[in-house]
Amino acid sequence: MFKFLLELSYLIGSITFIIGLKRLSGPDTARKGNLLAAAGMGIAILATILFHQKDGHSIGNIPWIV
Repeated sequence: MFKFLLELSYLIGSITFIIGLKRLSGPDTARKGNLLAAAGMGIAILATILFHQKDGHSIGNIPWIV
């Protein structure tokens, strides 16, 4: 279950990140593009912290990520 949520979060995060980067091309949409790209990266980081497990154990280096 957690693997599915992690992969889904990565997919959503990567799509929003790519769309945000695309919006950086114009001066009218650059501010919204920057916020959208930051939100996509935030989704990926948050999903890694919450859902990443290896061999049934959560990752132990959360202080390094934060």
